Amino acid sequence: MILGYSRRRPGAKDYDCFIEELVHGLEGLQEAQLSFMVYGSYASGRYQAGRSDIDAVLIVPGDIVTDKHVIDTASVVVEVAQRDRHIPFQVTVSYLTLFQDKRFGPYLADFHSFFSLEGKVLLGEDPRPFLTKERMRNGIFHTMSFNLRKARLGLLLYTYHLAHDYEKLVKNFQNTLDCTSRAATKLLDSLDGKTRPDKREAKAICDVYPAIDPHIFQDIAFLYKDLSRLDQIYREPQRMLSLMQRATSTFESMIQEYKKEN
Repeated sequence: MILGYSRRRPGAKDYDCFIEELVHGLEGLQEAQLSFMVYGSYASGRYQAGRSDIDAVLIVPGDIVTDKHVIDTASVVVEVAQRDRHIPFQVTVSYLTLFQDKRFGPYLADFHSFFSLEGKVLLGEDPRPFLTKERMRNGIFHTMSFNLRKARLGLLLYTYHLAHDYEKLVKNFQNTLDCTSRAATKLLDSLDGKTRPDKREAKAICDVYPAIDPHIFQDIAFLYKDLSRLDQIYREPQRMLSLMQRATSTFESMIQEYKKEN
């Protein structure tokens, strides 16, 4: 989807109506731990309608392993608010305690002043006091944090992409499978110092952390081996959603198990 080419560019009223309907819809979920904050050019009023993203943070219930039912219902809310507007929307899905994590948190201390100046909490508890004070982190953790954000964002935008940008849905599905396999090998590399270029070795993470379910790695390996089956799943959106949810939960479980011992 290209605004100005395949879709009309949204105007300032579209931006404001999108946020209004989104916040109203999120309130309707009646989740006590749900909170929503916008920041950046839209929050400060410096944005250019039709070009600028709305940057946001959505805090969902749960610990490291997020509540996929809440994300699923929030995904419907996003699609309803987006309908016929197609606002560029970049949102980080997280939970409060992860903000304090210097290794896997979505933001580092650089964002303290940025959030203070341009952040606006529109729903629920303010996440800013939970932000880590760490300014740097190891490259492996940076990559994993970034990829986890992408996987969760793919789930939140699933319903919108299903209705309006199916090709993007397929790309997000593929990305989530890749990121989960890659996260497993990266964690293994960090534990023993070896390099594993082959993502098929990902299942070995279950030998280190038995609590992690190995089945998603088996399913991913099967699909990568049988590309005709993978191509078929591209045409089965509910199967893609199920695999994305399982892969993201496994990604989160790997971080959870790692944090217990490190």
